Amino acid sequence: MSGSSSFDLLDEWLSPAEADQMGLQRGGDATPENTRSAEPYTLHDPLNDLELSPGDGVYPRLSRNTSSASASYQVSRTFNLDARIRNTIPDIALISSDNMYFYVHSFAPLLVRDVQVQVQRLEDNASVLNIILHTVYNMSCAIYAPTFDDLAMAVERMLVYGMDPRAYIIPSNPTFSILLSHAPARPLDVYGLAAEHEIFELAASASSHLIGYDLTTLDDDFCARIGSTYLARLHNLQLYRIVALKHIIIAPPNRHPDTPVCNSRDQDGLYASWARAVAITSRDARPEVTPNLLILDFRAVRATVSCDDCKRSLDERILTMARQWAAVKVITWFLEPSYTGDNPTGYDMTAVETHNLRGKDRSGLVSS
Repeated sequence: MSGSSSFDLLDEWLSPAEADQMGLQRGGDATPENTRSAEPYTLHDPLNDLELSPGDGVYPRLSRNTSSASASYQVSRTFNLDARIRNTIPDIALISSDNMYFYVHSFAPLLVRDVQVQVQRLEDNASVLNIILHTVYNMSCAIYAPTFDDLAMAVERMLVYGMDPRAYIIPSNPTFSILLSHAPARPLDVYGLAAEHEIFELAASASSHLIGYDLTTLDDDFCARIGSTYLARLHNLQLYRIVALKHIIIAPPNRHPDTPVCNSRDQDGLYASWARAVAITSRDARPEVTPNLLILDFRAVRATVSCDDCKRSLDERILTMARQWAAVKVITWFLEPSYTGDNPTGYDMTAVETHNLRGKDRSGLVSS
């Protein structure tokens, strides 16, 4: 079909069987060989043909007058007139800016501005409106493979309809997962969108993909967009991981009892080598370092040790250190530095050592 539109990508056409059920006629010659890439279905212009009929509840539902002249238009595959979403017949038609019809319910919050007007034209295109409607109905739009730009625009446009994105973009809503699926490829964009609208859970999840991002490359516009609070949280996430790493690697291997081949003085060489490895790792510490890299860095100490007991103690310490670093899955990012006590960083290290905090809600914790 020439002049393909965004609806071809959305695959919003109704199948022939669905068209027959809705009383639709196909443009051109209808043959069994027709496919979805052929001419769109035609339906009588709803602006002229929709008429009131008694409804089951407070609001009337829509019906079609099949005797009027027909006009070509497109109907949403998910939100069509015969859809039984929540086992209720739709009673209002929303028309996108590019003439896609979405049949919804008058009790759908906020999108329906006037329940007395049964056909309402909106300013958003079908791609964006489709995402918003799926979000309102708590349904997944993943089958349409929405782009991140369309998802971001949908979140922005929610404000126009009086919708608070924080109330809809939540972990239990499928749109949350779809947005988060773009975080590996576009972590900064997902984090920026979440921060701009203060969607805490999405920002926390997306930040795990930014633990190694060079924050000095952020431009002023982006920093102004996310605000000082979420910029500080991102900075504190990276800072706390470095602090946690230094705290984990500082402890040396355990000493073993003196033996005829290795006494306490002989073991001093092991601790000197460990101290050098700690100094180098602390100097080059990066928040995104992996446990495997730590193991490789500290395994080099083994070359300076000849005692089997020392090697065994060293291997145990390296394994413990790697496990502790891998266990740093939750990092406190609401930091209130006190600069008291012996800790020169001013940060409470007990928070860093608390790893199993998955059940906390809005506690200021970010997954990493």
